[in-house]
Amino acid sequence: MRYGATALADVVFESSDTLVMTVQAGDTSAWVTAVARGQATISAHHLAGFGSDTLTLSAPLVASVTVSPDSVSLLVTDTVRFSASVIDVSGNVLT
Repeated sequence: MRYGATALADVVFESSDTLVMTVQAGDTSAWVTAVARGQATISAHHLAGFGSDTLTLSAPLVASVTVSPDSVSLLVTDTVRFSASVIDVSGNVLT
């Protein structure tokens, strides 16, 4: 089972590039996890045949990043927590 291959019954799933996508077999299927931008082919091998699909992972286009609070005044030893909201071009909050 090379290239991140995982066995499922008589089926072996594998990713052509585990730096981009990994494969983890479940009970009746395989989970593909996106790791980094790029392209990988996910293959399924069985004694009776072979199938594959090429997946491309691209980063969402960020429209804005908002940091809050806007400003703060601190005294020595004070601590404040900042947070950031990232919004894509479709208006969705990215997590």
